[in-house]
Amino acid sequence: MKFNLGILPRIFYSLWAKSYLGWRRPNVLELDISGELVEHKAGLSLLQKYIGKPPAGFSDLLFALKEAEKDSKIKACLARIRYNSLGWARAMELRDAIHRFRAGGKKAFAFLEESGNLEYFIATACDEIFLPPSLSLNLIGLLSEVIYFKGILDKLEIKPEFLSMGKYKSAAEPFIRDSMSEEHRESLNAIMDDIFQELIQAIAQSRNLSEQRVEELIDQAPLIPEEALKEKLIDKLLYQDQVDDYLESVIGEPVNKINAEHFYRLSRNRRLGSLFQRIPRMALIYATGVIEEDDDDYSEMDEKIHPEQMLKTLRFIRENPKIKAVVLRIDSPGGSAISSDLIWREAKLLSQSKPLIVSMGDTAASGGYYLAMAGEKILAQSATITGSIGVLAGKINLRGLYHKIGLKKEQVKRGEDADLYSDYTDLSGSRKDKMNKEIKHFYQKFVEKAAQARRMQLEEMEQKAQGRVWTGKRAKELGLIDELGGLRKAIDIAKQAIGLEPEQRAYLEIYPRPQRKLFPSFRFRLPTLPFSEEKQTRWLLNFRKLARQRILLIMPFLIKIR
Repeated sequence: MKFNLGILPRIFYSLWAKSYLGWRRPNVLELDISGELVEHKAGLSLLQKYIGKPPAGFSDLLFALKEAEKDSKIKACLARIRYNSLGWARAMELRDAIHRFRAGGKKAFAFLEESGNLEYFIATACDEIFLPPSLSLNLIGLLSEVIYFKGILDKLEIKPEFLSMGKYKSAAEPFIRDSMSEEHRESLNAIMDDIFQELIQAIAQSRNLSEQRVEELIDQAPLIPEEALKEKLIDKLLYQDQVDDYLESVIGEPVNKINAEHFYRLSRNRRLGSLFQRIPRMALIYATGVIEEDDDDYSEMDEKIHPEQMLKTLRFIRENPKIKAVVLRIDSPGGSAISSDLIWREAKLLSQSKPLIVSMGDTAASGGYYLAMAGEKILAQSATITGSIGVLAGKINLRGLYHKIGLKKEQVKRGEDADLYSDYTDLSGSRKDKMNKEIKHFYQKFVEKAAQARRMQLEEMEQKAQGRVWTGKRAKELGLIDELGGLRKAIDIAKQAIGLEPEQRAYLEIYPRPQRKLFPSFRFRLPTLPFSEEKQTRWLLNFRKLARQRILLIMPFLIKIR
C-alpha cells in the first residue's frame, strides 16, 4: 500500500484548524455583507489575499451559515450590512440561509450601517435589527433608471446599427433610441412589480405588519431613527460597541466573533477523518460574467466567462470518473452567441454522462439562459432575472465621427459585401438582408433548443421567447425553470441524483481552479463613475467590446434596482 505524501500538508492543516477552533471557541458568526461580493473567488494573487482586501465570496457566506447550523459552539450570527453588490436574487438566497440558521434555535442579528431597500430586505431575515442612532432608514421604494446615449452619439456622428430577433429584445435601445419603448417599459414594470411584492411581503411577515401599512411607511420614508423604532421596523438604536454588549446579554457569555469566511475554511478542513474516507465527489462550476470570445486576458477578478477555459473545465469533469454529479452556477447576462453555443454543447455532453443541475444567481438571461438549457434541472430564485430568448447583431458605424475629426478611409475589396462588418459603411441593402438572415437562423435554433430542453411545443416556446426578460417567479409559472431555490438546494438535488440524502456528505470540488500568482494583474483603466454606478459602467464597456462580435445573446437591458 502506497502512502501519498501530498496528503501530509492537509493533515497538518486539519489538525491546526481543529485545535484553533477549539482554542478560540468562537460563539458568534460574523457576516460581512459589504462591497463587492463575487460568486467565486479565483485568481487572487498572494498580495491581494494577505495584504489588500480582496472581494468577499458570496458562496462562503452561504456555506459558513450551513456549517454554523451544526456547530453547537456557535450561538448566534451577526450580519453587518453595508452597501454591497448583491442583486435581489442573491439577497433572497442569503435570507433563506439565515432562516435555516435560525430554524435550529439560534439567534440572528442585523446591524445596518447602510439602510437602503436591499440592505433592509436582507436584515428582515434576522430576529432583531439594530440601527445606529444617527442613521435614517432609507426604505424609500424601488427605482430603476436607464441611460440613453443616442443624443450624445448623434452629436459625435456615431451611428449604432443593430438588428434583433424578438419583440422585446431591446439591448441596443440605449444607443439607438432616446426614450423607452413600450415593450421595454412593459418588461421592466413587470419585473419591478414582482420584486416590490417580494420586498413588501418580507417586511410584513418579519415585522408583523400588514402589507398596506408597509407600503404606507415606504411612502413616508426616509424615516429618522426614532420613527423607524416607533413603527417597529427596527428593534434597537445601538452603536457597534453596544451591539456586542447586547449580544453578550442574549447568549449569556462573552462575545467571541469569527469572520464567516474564516470559519467556513477552518470548519471544512478540521475533519481529519474525511481525508481517509471514500466520500462521493461532486463538482461546482461557476459561470459568472459576460460570455466573451477568447482573448489573452484571463483575469478572474473581472468575472468573465472565457469559452476555451470553460470548455476545458467541462470536458475534464465529463471525462473524470471520480466526479459523480455537477452543479453549474450561472450568473451571466449573456454575451457572444457563438461562445454560448459552444459551451452549451459541451455542457450538454456532460449532462448525458452524469447529473447536471443548474443554479441561477442574480441573472441568467439570454446567453446565460442558453447555458442553463443543458441542465437536467434548473433552479432560480423568485427575483432572478432570466429568459431573454432572443438574438441581437450589428455594428457601430463610425464614418461620421471619422469625417468630423478629419479622418478618412478608402477601401479596396473583393466580394460585393466584404465590408459587411466595416465601421465605415452603412448596414443597408444586401448587407442588412444578410445579417437579418443570420440572426433569424440563430434565433430559430435558440427557440428550438429551448423548446426541446423544456419539453414544449415550438409554438408555445415562441410565445414565451421574443427576447422577453422574466423574473424567476414568472419563469417557473411559464415552465422555463423547474424549481425555485438557491445553490444549497441545487447541491441537495445533485446529491439525491447519485443516491445520497441531503444531509450526507459529499466532497465538493470548485471550478474554475484558483490561479496561484504572487502579483495581481495591473491594467490601465479610465476613471469610472462612483461605486454605485460601476456595474453599469462595466456593462457599457462590455457592450462596446461585444459589439465587435457578429451575433449576441445578451439580455435586453441592464437591470439595476435599488
